[in-house]
Amino acid sequence: MRTLKVILFLDFLGTALFGLLALLFPALMARAGLVGPDAAYTRVAATAVIGFALALWCAFRDPVKNSAIILAVIVWLSLEALLLLIGGIAGKIPWSGALPGVILDGAIAIALVVFYPRRKKAGS
Repeated sequence: MRTLKVILFLDFLGTALFGLLALLFPALMARAGLVGPDAAYTRVAATAVIGFALALWCAFRDPVKNSAIILAVIVWLSLEALLLLIGGIAGKIPWSGALPGVILDGAIAIALVVFYPRRKKAGS
C-alpha cells in the first residue's frame, strides 16, 4: 500500500504542477511543446487537469476507499499515452511533447495496475 500511495502522491504533484503551469503560463507551455498554441483552450483544459489532480489527492489519502478513482486514472493515462503515441507517429504532435507523456503515462498506468488495491476474498 505504501508504494501505491507514493505513486499516487507523485502523480498528484506532477498533474497539479502541469495544470497550474498550463493555467497560468499557456504560452510558455506551448513553446515547450507540451500544449497546443490556443491559450484560451489550454486554460480551459487546465481546469480539468487541476480537477484530476484533486481526485488523485483523494485517492492518495485513502486508496482503498477511492479505488474507483484509481481505475479512472488508469484508463485516463492509458488512453492519453495511446493518443500521444499515435499523434507522435502521425507527426501531429512533436515528439518533444509526445514521448515524455507516452513514457510517463504508460509507466504510471502500469504501476497503478500492479499496485491496485485488491479486496481480499471471503474466507481468505
